[in-house]
Amino acid sequence: QLLLSSCSKDVKLWDATSILGGPTPSFEGCKAARFSNSGKSFAALSSESAGREIVLYDIQEGKLERTLSDTLATSTGRGHAYSLIHFSPDDERLLYNGVLWDPRRSEPVYRFDQFTDYGGGGFHPAGNEIALQQYDGNAIVDRLLQFLEMEKDYVTSEALLLVKDLLRKYPQWSQVCIATVGNISSNNVQEPKAKAALIWMLGGYSQDMHDAPYVLESLVENWDEEHSAE
Repeated sequence: QLLLSSCSKDVKLWDATSILGGPTPSFEGCKAARFSNSGKSFAALSSESAGREIVLYDIQEGKLERTLSDTLATSTGRGHAYSLIHFSPDDERLLYNGVLWDPRRSEPVYRFDQFTDYGGGGFHPAGNEIALQQYDGNAIVDRLLQFLEMEKDYVTSEALLLVKDLLRKYPQWSQVCIATVGNISSNNVQEPKAKAALIWMLGGYSQDMHDAPYVLESLVENWDEEHSAE
């Protein structure tokens, strides 16, 4: 019987009957490994790719079988947070990060809509259904924008940073967010990083904000008084 362990840069296989003897094979450049249901292979995330790659290894041969590359995925900048890889009961499908794969093909079978990278999921034991943890994007964004309207400096500052991160990853929310961001008074934004976030949004989406030049003018006038955020 084999056990599987992984850290941020490698995966190790252990013989359960002789743990003190140390791991057997070690697989470099991957993390978050998971056995297939048959136990003949394991899937892991590549730790060497800036994008999202799943690597499949044959345990008996100790060789890389296939790499599944999600070219549409982007890095979140949070290397410590990721979803688990799920095998279907018959091992003919893989589910990771809202994307369904056939290990025999290089392209995804299906991409489920989801709002976040960290939505969980899994296969029904019968193998014919998938359960996904979904999020109501509209409700989340509406709640975030409500914080921008509270007119409290520390709340507005944190909300601006979150809105900036949201728009960088999901620019399709720009029209909803910018309508609220454009109404923020620069006097209510004191934190340097929050000001930088506001300037980024004013510059990137100024065509959707009639008051953008005036808000920028106010920020520039006080620029000499700014100190480094670091």
